Amino acid sequence: MPIEQVEPAQALALPLRYHALIDARSPAEFALDALPGAINWPSLTNAQREQVGTLYVQVGAFEAKKLGAALVARNIAMHLEQKCPEPALLPADPAQRAQVLLLEDWADTALAAGARLALVQAAALDSQLRDG
Repeated sequence: MPIEQVEPAQALALPLRYHALIDARSPAEFALDALPGAINWPSLTNAQREQVGTLYVQVGAFEAKKLGAALVARNIAMHLEQKCPEPALLPADPAQRAQVLLLEDWADTALAAGARLALVQAAALDSQLRDG
């Protein structure tokens, strides 16, 4: 999908073309500047954005991106669950919901690490993957 550049006047008319214009920036970023009529469904809270940024500086890009991706996935699911409840993404029962979220956290860490290891091992053996 190509990126379409628009002039400021065109950008102001964008909300008229869509049912909703969703701005996924943090609440602090949204508060600084937003298109008229846009709604804020932040992919990261202000605290999460600070946490990921701090991790990036103190530990490194890889760990920050890993944490950021997990938080963004969780936050998108929560926005959809709250604002578009049908069909339900998560169980209504609190105990079942907690289990699903626990499994999601486990998958984000354990399964993702295994997938990365498999990719690195495959790249080491395959010259096309290794050399691009």
